[in-house]
Amino acid sequence: INDVGKTVSVWLSAEDPDWNNLPQDIRDTCARCRENKYMIAAFRSGSEDIFDNTCSLLQYNRRLSAENEVRDEKAAAEK
Repeated sequence: INDVGKTVSVWLSAEDPDWNNLPQDIRDTCARCRENKYMIAAFRSGSEDIFDNTCSLLQYNRRLSAENEVRDEKAAAEK
């Protein structure tokens, strides 16, 4: 629970039951937070390798950033 940002993050594994079948205490906590205008975000893990997927995402973002830098440098040089 993040009181400053008024958010609640609920992290679930792939093996956890669906939201309606979660333990009552979790659902009650989220209901109380929702009443106090907190945003509830539920995250469920997947079945793929997080390390490989994170590496791929970082490589993609770096490549995109480099392409944007080159494009911006070319645009600045043309002015």
